[in-house]
Amino acid sequence: MSARWISLLGVNLRSIFALSQTSRKKKNKRNMNMALMIVLYVFVGLIFAVYCGVLSALYVYMGMEEIVMPMMMTIASVVILITSIFKANGFLFASRDDDLLLSLPVDTHQIIVSRLSTLYIFDLVETAVVMLPSLVVVAVMSNVGAGFIISVLLSILFIPMIPLAIAALIGIIVTYISCRFKHKNFLSVVFGMLFVIIIMFFSMSAQNMNDQIIMDMSKLLLDLFRRTYFPTSLYISGLSGNVMSLIGFIVLSLSAAIGVTAAIAWKYKRITTFLTTEKSSGNYRMQSLKTSGTMFSLYRKEFKLYTSIPVYVLNTAFSFVFMIIIAIALFFVKDIESFLKIPGAKNYIALALPIVLSFFMALSSTTYPSISLEGKKLWLTAHLPVPQKQIYHAKLLVNLTLSVPTCIISSVLLIIRFRPDTLNAVMTFLVPLAYGIFVSIFGLWVNLKFPNFDWVNPVTVIKQGIPAMICIFGGMIVVIIPAFLIFTFSEAAHIIYIIVVSVLAVLSFILYRLVSGTKLLSLTE
Repeated sequence: MSARWISLLGVNLRSIFALSQTSRKKKNKRNMNMALMIVLYVFVGLIFAVYCGVLSALYVYMGMEEIVMPMMMTIASVVILITSIFKANGFLFASRDDDLLLSLPVDTHQIIVSRLSTLYIFDLVETAVVMLPSLVVVAVMSNVGAGFIISVLLSILFIPMIPLAIAALIGIIVTYISCRFKHKNFLSVVFGMLFVIIIMFFSMSAQNMNDQIIMDMSKLLLDLFRRTYFPTSLYISGLSGNVMSLIGFIVLSLSAAIGVTAAIAWKYKRITTFLTTEKSSGNYRMQSLKTSGTMFSLYRKEFKLYTSIPVYVLNTAFSFVFMIIIAIALFFVKDIESFLKIPGAKNYIALALPIVLSFFMALSSTTYPSISLEGKKLWLTAHLPVPQKQIYHAKLLVNLTLSVPTCIISSVLLIIRFRPDTLNAVMTFLVPLAYGIFVSIFGLWVNLKFPNFDWVNPVTVIKQGIPAMICIFGGMIVVIIPAFLIFTFSEAAHIIYIIVVSVLAVLSFILYRLVSGTKLLSLTE
């Protein structure tokens, strides 16, 4: 059992880090990619660690050290829950090696344990990044005993289990319900987005605070954490010295992990069978054959690939959906200043509309995994009797199909609601569109530079590869810098917006030329 589980876990990790490439030609490139991925992960981890440490120090300085670790535990759990919903479903049930594994003398339970263990390792690293800096701050700035430190260190091993189990359970429910219908991928995406939106809604609703915060901040926040995430009560009591509560938290975490693993293994073969079969109606009728142009055929092929992978849609389209939701919500809020409790908020929002919409546009790109998702079939695409540019154009159009309508709808709603001046209204359209075009081309260029065709599960290239890291955090950076300048020099906001559009246009043109000059056949060598 343990040997097979470790072997399967090793296969999953090698697939994620592209360690299966063994040819001499690819060794140097593989090592460089690995080094770059490690640097990116360390850089992102340091940013979050510093943020958590500073936030913890602030609370300790205000005399609220007792809420620091419960707060960080809740934050880590919510982050793991939301991010795992996007990847657990696809990682568990959409692997290319399912047919091979199910034909081998390997128990289904071992397959599920190895895949959940892979997710657990990444979630454990996220938990440690959040918890350890806060523990160091509390230990240095407060008078805590060795028992407290040991309890926190021990709890880190179990914190990811419950949110991962909940995310996996949501994944199996969504998949099992949706796969019983003809359009199972579409329903899986809809259900997945609904679950995430509901979780975010309740998380934000739980944070509605009143004037009692000033009177009793610690008590209110501790109560907030208990209501937001139910295992927090056991965790708080355990850190206070109640050994039975800490044991209860550990037992609850292990029980959740074991229970969900058993539930998934119970229905795994049935769900996999549903996912790999297509429903067809019995009333087929011969009709006239329709033809379409080359460009439209390539675009339809790319869009079909996009919609056939639910985790792909969830991970790249959620920002667009959230962007529309926020625009509609703000459109119907009558008194925005009272709602946000910020005097003059309407003027600030009107000024920041272009950069706020750009933030959502910069976080979503369908192109960064589009080359890697070709997998072993890339050579077929590379040998199509069509100009190579059209293949790239089709991949770009999929992202623009999502981003451009979203940008137009959101911009129109917010312009009508906040009535910015003429130039700012124009920039509310142009700036997000410039970001949308830029991230589309940038994502494709990054994927051409760092392709991974040896993946076993699409989640590997959609969420955990080098292109994903570069595009997500690169998109944040190219928005944060102009945002800082705009809020610092608000009187020159229009000039800054014009400069941003111009710079993005130049960068997009340069990247497009680089993409056009890259031969797909060279990636297969």
